[in-house]
Amino acid sequence: MSVAFTLPGNVPVYSFSLLLGIGATLGLFWIARQSADFAHLDSVNAGLWGLVGALLGGRAAFVIYQWPYFQTNLIEIPQVWLGGLFWPGAVLGGLVAVAIFAAVNHIQFAPLVDNLIPLVIALSVSGWLACWLDGSAYGAQSTAWYALPAWDEWSMLNLRVPTQLLGALLTTGLYSLLQFLIPRLIDSGQAASITLLGLGLINYALTYLRVDPMLIWNGLRLDAWAGIGMATLGLVGLLGLWVRNRA
Repeated sequence: MSVAFTLPGNVPVYSFSLLLGIGATLGLFWIARQSADFAHLDSVNAGLWGLVGALLGGRAAFVIYQWPYFQTNLIEIPQVWLGGLFWPGAVLGGLVAVAIFAAVNHIQFAPLVDNLIPLVIALSVSGWLACWLDGSAYGAQSTAWYALPAWDEWSMLNLRVPTQLLGALLTTGLYSLLQFLIPRLIDSGQAASITLLGLGLINYALTYLRVDPMLIWNGLRLDAWAGIGMATLGLVGLLGLWVRNRA
């Protein structure tokens, strides 16, 4: 992992962790500003729960994916600062944590996750940019006009298809679409479902431009299947809300 700077005592601050931290901070500030006064505390607390769940879920998914390595390096499993998060686990862990928070505090889940959309968008954008600096999720080498310098996991800098920048821009575009749709949506949970659907499709589509190593299953990268699963979850949420309204 690339080091952004070093704190006193020779403590490294990694670029990936720094950008994710900035994204999380901006996302929490964003939801606090957007929420109604009475919902500030609940939304921010739910966001914190979601961040912890995402960290645990993302780390757990990465450990499972890289189990042959961690099987002989068990002491590194909790050392998240060394790097190693897998976004499908982060999404699932975050959703489960927010659901638990809602149940414990007797808060409706659907409007709560709608309030957390800014945090999800901020984390997604910062995550794509962090991958750009960290040498992951990179595209194929290219000499086209749109190619940009990007690292790979071997610390080689080459002009590549800018998949990480595309991910960040498409996520920003999704949020712009949501800003147009949200005033027109009727039910709580619709905006969150559209967010899951959109982010899943973005992640799925960009796997066709990525060349970083990834396990292949039934002809598709594992992260492509994760994108399909995320989009399906969003679609199920929309269909569930539609069926409920028709009943």
